[in-house]
Amino acid sequence: MNETSHQRIDGFLSRLEGALTGPASRSRDIVNEVKADLDDHIERFRANGLSEDEAVDRALEEMGNPYELAHQVGREVPPFGGEWLTVIRYLAAGGLAIWLLVLMWTFRAWSYGTDGVRAVFCVVCLHAPVILLLWPRIIWRRNWLFGVIPAGAAFLAALVLGAGGTTHSSEPVPLPQPGDPAVELASTPESGLPLAGIILFTTAAILTAVLLLAIQQRVQRRRVFLLLVGGILLVEIPFEIEEFLFRKDRELVREHIAGVVDRTGSFPNTDELRNDGPELHAKGVSVYSTEDDFSLFWNRPLSSGFAICFSAKDNRVWIQD
Repeated sequence: MNETSHQRIDGFLSRLEGALTGPASRSRDIVNEVKADLDDHIERFRANGLSEDEAVDRALEEMGNPYELAHQVGREVPPFGGEWLTVIRYLAAGGLAIWLLVLMWTFRAWSYGTDGVRAVFCVVCLHAPVILLLWPRIIWRRNWLFGVIPAGAAFLAALVLGAGGTTHSSEPVPLPQPGDPAVELASTPESGLPLAGIILFTTAAILTAVLLLAIQQRVQRRRVFLLLVGGILLVEIPFEIEEFLFRKDRELVREHIAGVVDRTGSFPNTDELRNDGPELHAKGVSVYSTEDDFSLFWNRPLSSGFAICFSAKDNRVWIQD
């Protein structure tokens, strides 16, 4: 870009920055965003065949008067309230983010399978709007997002979930019967989420999506999205590995019992299953067997206050605290 174009753009940005009110750091963020928009406009016009000077003219024309733009930005970007309030908002949002991770871990330990994933997403969607509204330095497209109603609704939703209960899922597993040549594992999770929970989760998910789309700066939007996904994976991956090992052990026990039933025509008892059963992947799994069913109990290594339990009698997996 030639020197004349640089000077015209720098002059526009200088007048814009001088017309903005509020903390200098916020003004710099706004000017950087406007400069990025200007660069995008200039590239677009040049791609359409305009010369460099013509592209700069058209881009500045689209931006309009810098003083009017500063006035419009002042109406749409909420005030940060000074450095002390900014620090308080950082601390509040950071503390809530830490609390969110703890709550995600607890709810995930309190659930199993798809219900666990659902619980994590629900907790994230109910807390993320509050964190976003508290976090300073975010440039929003509309000022109404900082109103009392959306912030209060998100905060109350977070409190409701924070005081919530447990979830569980069922996985039907056919029992081996005497004379059966083979027993195949089936998995049909059933959701016990009530209608009120579905409505609450849907509302929170929509509010979270709206807030993400309302972040004006692309780099901020991308960072927030990556942080949300990273937090979910940080919690979800360890529990997925843990439950995978439990399912592998359940399958080993099931296959062993099916083999014993084929050979002897009866179920092995608990002592026979423990002494002659397969070597399990997870440590500390308790195995029990009666005349027509078996069960597994395993204290969750990731959360010692909870146990994964399976009973072949009613064909379900549940979490016990």
